Amino acid sequence: MHKIDEKQLKIIELELLNYFKTLCNRYNLSYYLAYGTLLGAIRHAGFIPWDDDIDLMMPRKDYKKLCNIMKNIEDRYKLLSIETNKEYNLPLAKIIDSNTILKQSYNYNEKPELGVYIDIFILDGLPEDEKQIDKILRKEKILRIYWAMAIRKIDLKGRNMLISLCRDIISLPFKIIGPRYFARKMNKIASKYCYDKSRIIGVINFGEGERDIFEKHVIEGNKEASFEGELYKIPTLYQEYLCKIYGNNYMTIPEPENRISKHNFRAYLK
Repeated sequence: MHKIDEKQLKIIELELLNYFKTLCNRYNLSYYLAYGTLLGAIRHAGFIPWDDDIDLMMPRKDYKKLCNIMKNIEDRYKLLSIETNKEYNLPLAKIIDSNTILKQSYNYNEKPELGVYIDIFILDGLPEDEKQIDKILRKEKILRIYWAMAIRKIDLKGRNMLISLCRDIISLPFKIIGPRYFARKMNKIASKYCYDKSRIIGVINFGEGERDIFEKHVIEGNKEASFEGELYKIPTLYQEYLCKIYGNNYMTIPEPENRISKHNFRAYLK
């Protein structure tokens, strides 16, 4: 296998993004650049120089259509989701390049084998009542903790073996139930309210909590921005979105010591 460097990684990710965009245009699916990818588009017209991933979001109805479309396509690009893969255990989806292998250095068991990927976060509808929204977010937070306990690796080689052993014992019931159970529970709660009938929407599964909740008009529309020379759809009121996710100074370049990637992985060409 040949190790993929940062430049190659970003080229492969852009190919994935363009493949995704082509599918969405062909089948009239809505999507938007999200999180650091959107910030990169607005602040750098492309990747944040020290970042190395691509994040997207799309309404659940379009996401379901994408799952049905991609499960019938024989291609180097594969959609991984709990709806389309019996081993996959994350409540968000990834599109991977199956000509690559990606090994992540996280303390959890990840199945199936990954390739270089882009992440797809799901937008769901929410009720009008703020107390009901808070209740949903609390349930999601608790389930996410349970999911993390179910998926974590058994580790008796940590710095403190006693603490590691206690964590493993506490995690055991959740591991027996399995992470897919909690991922499905998260999806069930997140998808309770119809997106089309909701004025309030957000990324509930694996999102940023209250910061990820918006009025629909903030997100929906046909606005585009350039990302590495190509136009992609972005939230209509992207300034409001970025302010809520990253704060009012989102256009300010961080200090050098803070310009680091949050990800820890190695990628290879097969």
